[in-house]
Amino acid sequence: MMKYPLDDGMVGVVRGYQAIARNCYQASLRTGSSRTSPPKNSADQVNMAEDFADLDPRENFQEGRVSPIEELKQ
Repeated sequence: MMKYPLDDGMVGVVRGYQAIARNCYQASLRTGSSRTSPPKNSADQVNMAEDFADLDPRENFQEGRVSPIEELKQ
């Protein structure tokens, strides 16, 4: 059983069967071999690395950061 808050302040409840959920999870692990394998060509791996390099959210973090007007006194 899992309880969660609703928008109107009430509490919602979800009920399930743990044994059936566990069996379903184990079955999904057994069929996990259908996932795609990573590229074997080194050129493909380099291209993938370049694509992921552009996804770093910290890259432009310092540019938009607020700085103090005056130096802080200690």
